Amino acid sequence: MKGERFPYAIMLRVGLDRDLGGIWAPLLDIGEPDEKRRFEYVPFPHWRTKTTTGSKPESELMKYGVRLKTYRDISGINYPDKKLSDFLPEDEIRYYQESWSPPKDVVPHNDPNFLYATYGDYWRSNEGGRLPSVWKSFNPEDEDLWIFFVERLAPFVDKSDFKTLNRLQRKTNGVYVVGAMLVAEFIDISVTGWESALTSHNRNKSPIVENFHFRRRKDEPVIIRGIPNKTRLFPKALPLNYRIDGRTGVTEAGKLLGVTEKDQVRFKYIYDSGIVAKLLDKLN
Repeated sequence: MKGERFPYAIMLRVGLDRDLGGIWAPLLDIGEPDEKRRFEYVPFPHWRTKTTTGSKPESELMKYGVRLKTYRDISGINYPDKKLSDFLPEDEIRYYQESWSPPKDVVPHNDPNFLYATYGDYWRSNEGGRLPSVWKSFNPEDEDLWIFFVERLAPFVDKSDFKTLNRLQRKTNGVYVVGAMLVAEFIDISVTGWESALTSHNRNKSPIVENFHFRRRKDEPVIIRGIPNKTRLFPKALPLNYRIDGRTGVTEAGKLLGVTEKDQVRFKYIYDSGIVAKLLDKLN
C-alpha cells in the first residue's frame, strides 16, 4: 500500500472562517509568533436555528439519545466553564454573506467531535472531498494514519459586536494546528448505510451517532473513528503562519510542513513519515 506518493497524514482546515462565520475562533493569551497559544475550538455555523428541514426528525435522533445543539448548548473543551457562544459576537455571525442572529441560537457543524473521537468527510474525487482515496485500503495493523486539524485563530475581544471583531481580527491572525486524530477505522456510509453501520458498531455507537453528519438528511459521508487516547484537541495551538499588524511570516513548524505566508491550509497531504514524527514531537 505504501509508496512514494502515499500520504502518511493530512492537514485539514476546520472551524470558523470568513465565509462560514465571518470571524475566526479565539486566541486567549498573548505570545510571540512562534509560540504555542491558548485557544478554544469553535466549529463553523451550519443551521440558523434548531428549526430546520435539513435535519433528520427529532424522533429519529432521540432514538439514539442525540439532539441538535446550538452554540449556547455546547461547552468549550479547553475552557469548559464557557459556552461556545461566549466566544462569538453579541449581535450576529455570517453564513457567507447572510447575517444570522442571535449567534447563540445557531447550530454549529460540530465536526470533528473530539470528545467522541469522530470526524466526517468524503473521499477525494472530482466532486470534492478531502480524504486520500488510497486510504480506502487502510489496515490499522500495517500503518498509522494521522489527521491534523488546523484552524485560523485570532485574538478575541470580549463582548464585541461583529463589525468590531471582524475589523480587529483582520490585523492579527494565523493558522494553527489545533488537534489530531490517529485513525482507527473508516466507515463509508455510502457503502454500508447508516443502519448497517450502527448494527456493526453495536458495542459503541458514539463515533457514529455523535458525528454531526448523522444529524443530516440524505448524507452519506465517510466517518473516521479515531483512537480515543490519540484523538484530542490540544490545550495550546501550534502556529504555522501569522499576520501581525500587516506583518506576515511562517513559523518553524510551518516551514517544516511547507506552509507559505499566504497559505490557507484548506487541506495538505504529508508524504514523509519523518515529518509526521517531527510534527507530533512539536505538538506534545
